[in-house]
Amino acid sequence: MSFPLMGVETEYAISGFDAAGNAVGSGALAEAMLRTAFRRLRGIPAHHGRGLFLENGGMFYIDSGAHPEFCTPECDDPLDVVRYIRAGERIVRGLAQELRGEGTSARRVFLTKGNVDYSGSKNTWGCHESYGYRCRPVLMAEQIAPHLVSRIVFTGAGGFDPHSPGIVFSLSPRVYFLERGSSESGRSRAIVHRKNEPLSAGFNRLHLVCGESLSSDLAAWLKVGTTALVVAMIDRGLAPAAGAAPNSPYRAMKAFAKDPTCRVSVPTSSGRETAISIQRRYLETAEAHLGDGILPPWAGDLCVAWRRVLNDLEADPARLSASLDWTIKRSLYEHRAREAGIDLQSTSVWNAVLPRLMDTVRRSPFGGRRVLVEEVLAPNAPEPVQDFVKRTTPLLRRNGTSWEELRPLVDLRKQLFEIETRFPELSDEGIFAALDRAGVLRHRVPDLGDVDRAVHEPPERGRARVRGREVRRLAGEPRNGYLCDWDRIADIRGKRMLDLSDPYAERAEWKPVGDRPPLRERLFPF
Repeated sequence: MSFPLMGVETEYAISGFDAAGNAVGSGALAEAMLRTAFRRLRGIPAHHGRGLFLENGGMFYIDSGAHPEFCTPECDDPLDVVRYIRAGERIVRGLAQELRGEGTSARRVFLTKGNVDYSGSKNTWGCHESYGYRCRPVLMAEQIAPHLVSRIVFTGAGGFDPHSPGIVFSLSPRVYFLERGSSESGRSRAIVHRKNEPLSAGFNRLHLVCGESLSSDLAAWLKVGTTALVVAMIDRGLAPAAGAAPNSPYRAMKAFAKDPTCRVSVPTSSGRETAISIQRRYLETAEAHLGDGILPPWAGDLCVAWRRVLNDLEADPARLSASLDWTIKRSLYEHRAREAGIDLQSTSVWNAVLPRLMDTVRRSPFGGRRVLVEEVLAPNAPEPVQDFVKRTTPLLRRNGTSWEELRPLVDLRKQLFEIETRFPELSDEGIFAALDRAGVLRHRVPDLGDVDRAVHEPPERGRARVRGREVRRLAGEPRNGYLCDWDRIADIRGKRMLDLSDPYAERAEWKPVGDRPPLRERLFPF
């Protein structure tokens, strides 16, 4: 029996500075990375010309928006996916380290898998997931949505609401950039995409854009593994989300993201559910079918870890303060706030007051210019601002604070955003990397495998293995003679094609172009 193949594509943010400290455009840096990849890596050009399929079966390319991206090969085990995610990070980091003098003026390059830009640009970088399945797409969308909404209790990257002038912690800052519950357009950010781009014969493709890049191996394993199990259960006709679907998935996801206690409940068709209770429904269904061949062989180990994490979250999320991305960050931020003399739990009053203050400032003679805290609180501040400060003072006092604490709060916000930005940096200076080296984290998973080997070797099974081996064999040939895609390799000069439309193929034969079955309308430009 075939089980879902899965893969992840990670978008990276890149920036740089020249010798004088001036910013170097990210577009120029991304183009330099692509040139370096073509020169340094063993691969075959992608058919769209903006990337390179690699000998490990994955692909490096420059996506729209001028950011580098790495796609893992298709895998049949979530541990393999995590291993290739980490291999991709090493590949991309290696390319970034070679950018000095590579047609750019950059002397310092900053590469990160951060999900949100906190500088005010409103940029966000995605971490997309793909899962193969056979059932009707509308059925998959209905059944998978409650899982995606609630899984953020262990898959959330952690961070802040970048649109708030306060300090609003979020289990998943990506939520603030999602636009709706479902959509058929790849351009709109939705919890579930109904658009189906199969890239293989006989299978549909669930393409998710609601997830985030993660530093914790445990969180990444659970993200991909639990979702693959849910896909497998739905594909086998099970309905694990029956009665647990939130009335509004979009609102439910935002509510779950704001609650670091993991106790908030949302209305469903049969009552109310927390994120953990929804997850338990999926987990219990999976556990009930572990021995009947419906689920893949790795499901047992995954379910053990899934249950353990849900139990810890339900008892006290602090139990996982060294294991999941958002819990690690939460612990860091609470510690930094205490050092600044601020209780992070008590900032809710400021989170309510500051948006109103900012609106008052914008409509005052201060206009749209940047205003310092000291100007807002000065005796000569514009009258509307003075009036707001005066009217709000009793509210602050009732909540045990005062306007004198605004400056420390603003400074703390800046510091937390800097930590958030540096946390996932792909360098020795990254905060997660430093914590990991110090041995204070507990995020490793057993049997992950050799990441260094995954930089060069494809998975052991499926068409990714065939693709990777052919890429390695052909990479030494003139690169303008071959083009590659997920489901085929084309020999332009030889007028032949390697058909990889079967995602489970263990071998493939080169065939003349005229013998190729019309599997897809998009053809290579011979």
